[in-house]
Amino acid sequence: MSKPVVVRFYPEKKGKTLKAIYRLYKLILISIVINIFIFLAHLFHLWGFNLKDIFTGTDLQTIQQTSEGTSETKPLVTNLPDSVVFNGIDVSVYQNEIDWMLVKENNIKFVICKATQGISEVDPRFESNWNGAKEAGIIRGAYHFFDNNMDAQAQAKHFINTVDFQKGDLKPAVDVESLNRVSTEDLEKNLLVWLETVAKEVNSKPIIYSDLSFIKENFSDALSEYPLWIAFPSKSPPDKIDYWDSWAIWQHGTSYTIKGINDNVDIDVFMGTLKNWQDLLIK
Repeated sequence: MSKPVVVRFYPEKKGKTLKAIYRLYKLILISIVINIFIFLAHLFHLWGFNLKDIFTGTDLQTIQQTSEGTSETKPLVTNLPDSVVFNGIDVSVYQNEIDWMLVKENNIKFVICKATQGISEVDPRFESNWNGAKEAGIIRGAYHFFDNNMDAQAQAKHFINTVDFQKGDLKPAVDVESLNRVSTEDLEKNLLVWLETVAKEVNSKPIIYSDLSFIKENFSDALSEYPLWIAFPSKSPPDKIDYWDSWAIWQHGTSYTIKGINDNVDIDVFMGTLKNWQDLLIK
């Protein structure tokens, strides 16, 4: 009879091997995370973002200004000519429930609320934000998120039927950020349909919201007759905007924290004469 084969296991050696593999795995994972963070930090720096603002939020106190344009604290908005400066915010469902009376204490002059998207969507917080801002005495505006794959006139009608614009409100606004796989020519054609339809119904030329690179790549001077709300995260406004002589509203930062809002919020600014400001309001 042959001798039985004895198989011996060495649990201590096996445990050491697993621990070594685990430590190596952790080192690789940490290295990957660090490299991703370095890449993002470089990318955000190129875009003009402040990582401190992104991860912790920036207190509005750093940009607080009075309605006469004089600083109460060191302003974030710099290199602006002497003129009237009004701080504002734009909000949507992502800011959740808002205490508008507290928001007003931050010296917020105006707010632009997301109202609609496409041909049927309504922002779940729109009615609350729209009414709350008015009750707090904050000048309010509403914007539509434009979907270039949907009928432009139907989108305009949906927006108009949702928002009850009144005298003294900011002019309607449209948020345009993506081609959605269509040509720039079709985008402009569809956008003009939306703009003209809303302008006729509200008797005011709507405001166009977009960022500098999207404007440069996709817009033409056919849109330049409409006021521009420019997204440009920086301490200074852009020197030149294709086709527009100037911007009406400047969204100069994101991830800010203010009293009355538990989540981060975008900060906007109006800079101009009082007549320029009145021209942005519905008569």
